[in-house]
Amino acid sequence: MKSRKITVIVALLLFVGLFYINPVSTEELPRMYLVPSEITVEAGTSFTVEVWVENIYDLYACEFAIKYNPYYLTFLGPPIEGPFLKTGGDTYFAWTYNAQAGVITVGATLVGEIPGVEGTGKIAELSFRAEVLGAGKTTLLDLYDELKLDSNLQLIQELPSGDCSVNIVWPP
Repeated sequence: MKSRKITVIVALLLFVGLFYINPVSTEELPRMYLVPSEITVEAGTSFTVEVWVENIYDLYACEFAIKYNPYYLTFLGPPIEGPFLKTGGDTYFAWTYNAQAGVITVGATLVGEIPGVEGTGKIAELSFRAEVLGAGKTTLLDLYDELKLDSNLQLIQELPSGDCSVNIVWPP
């Protein structure tokens, strides 16, 4: 009998607890994404994509990689640092590039013992040329390996990144 009462009490507490749980909305979690998320370009022309963060708090440093098909797209480096991190102070911006693998890695950090930035803003922009070999095809700029650190150098929880679909068309 005592066991049954405990079971009923636990069940009631769990049931009541369902109404008091305030789940975090996924819209409030930070995320990194490419702008635009989709683009149509003529073969032989260049275009630019931007890397943005939103809903970020205390961003001190970040790193990301973009993978692309090197047969369909050519990277027209170097990437350009966006203004978002600079709102917090001096920054250091670095990048590496592997043309054969079609991978660009970019890192940016604030410099010194200062707090990170918060809000939404542009981290970087990168330019590409659509190649004739890609005409009539759709390829992906895959944003991955994102790493975001706060001013205590702790990882910032985030949502999955947003990629960019590139539709390459024949010129008229």
